[in-house]
Amino acid sequence: MKLKKQKRDLLGTCQDETLIEDIFGSVSEFARQIENSGDEFLYGNIDIEYNSNTDIHTFYKINQAIKEVKPVTKAIPKELEPLATEAKKYKSAEEFMKAQPVYYHGTNNAEKAKATGLMAGKNDNEYLANNFGTGIYLTETPENALRYGEVLSVLPKKKLKLRKLSNNEIIEIEFAEAKEKEEILDSMIAEDDYDGIKIKREDGEIEIVIFDDKLLDKPIDKITKFQLTYIYNQATKETRQEIEDETNRVIFPENYK
Repeated sequence: MKLKKQKRDLLGTCQDETLIEDIFGSVSEFARQIENSGDEFLYGNIDIEYNSNTDIHTFYKINQAIKEVKPVTKAIPKELEPLATEAKKYKSAEEFMKAQPVYYHGTNNAEKAKATGLMAGKNDNEYLANNFGTGIYLTETPENALRYGEVLSVLPKKKLKLRKLSNNEIIEIEFAEAKEKEEILDSMIAEDDYDGIKIKREDGEIEIVIFDDKLLDKPIDKITKFQLTYIYNQATKETRQEIEDETNRVIFPENYK
């Protein structure tokens, strides 16, 4: 247990990546410290507290030493072991994250999506949009997915081959009739056996449309950059240790408790 703390100055939370880099040097080092010391610990004169309800770490600057908590480590959930196996191929967490794309999908029916998976069949499906044909619509950031509903993470089963559309092609597809739209897209995908298309909007937002649902795993609760770093750090350890979680932290999505 920690002792009571006095004269602490609030610095911010883990939602501020710049602050994390200022304190720890990198997101990877922050993840490593949590791996070694648990969710709440003392790092120099910085006191780290964790709120399990919001899944947020808060940083305080203190003027007196406090007792550190017992180190805790967490095993990688079985469902994410394929991702952990992939992590072992890379020399750093940064290299792993860059090579392992995680896409995001916003939906108003998250529980059904997680249970059944996202479907790209040409039928009446609440997961689908039609600006760029019938498919699964994804984004590269959770912020962009949030405008469409609750954010889920989507992991591809392989590296996706995406056709980047030019501005003229985007305009051509958007203003085409439904039947013509499908014909244009089918032709584009068939050109070089693409898995989907990639669209860059005028505001810089990236939208991805996948036409074969078999290329994607079932969506899960949002995975953050920090959690990918944690997966890498755990996967590259020589031995895995059992979960010892005094604070009942769920470092992985809720469906991987």
